[in-house]
This record gives sequence, structure tokens and C-alpha cells, in this order.
Amino acid sequence: MVCEKSTFAFPKPWQPDVQATLIVDGEQIALPPENQYVTRFDCFSKCIIDSTPPEYGVEDAIRRMRVIDAVLHSMATGVPQPVGSRPSRQP
Repeated sequence: MVCEKSTFAFPKPWQPDVQATLIVDGEQIALPPENQYVTRFDCFSKCIIDSTPPEYGVEDAIRRMRVIDAVLHSMATGVPQPVGSRPSRQP
């Protein structure tokens, strides 16, 4: 992904139990092995047991979807799309 001030890539974001790599401006950053599904389930279970809100709520999900929408729109049109703006939908 090319951003305003830098670029980053996450070649294989869902690799349970395998070390992943994040690339920021060409620099590779090794991430520790982790099963993301187990981690999310553990967090969800803890919220239920402790009656606490989740670490990431609805607003975070909305922000993430705006990023995904912007990426998809940019890929479809070849034009950079600001995150947070709403791409026009084609019928």
C-alpha cells in the first residue's frame, strides 16, 4: 500500500503459527509467530468472562472498512483514494 508519506506491505497477513513479515518503506520487520484466530477468540472470551468491552469496537471496524473500500476503489480505478472518503458506487 502506498500512503502519503510511506509505503507498506504485509505479504501474508493471516499465517497462523508462522512468522510473518511486515515491510515498511522497504525495511522488513519480522513479526512473532501467532495464531490470530486463537488470539481473537481469547480476547473475546475474556470480554465475556470479565464483562469488559472488546479491545476493538464498532468504530474501529468502520475505520477498517473505509480503508478496505479506499484500497478496492484505488485498485479498480488506478487512482489514489483518500482513506475516509467514500468512493462513488457504480450501478
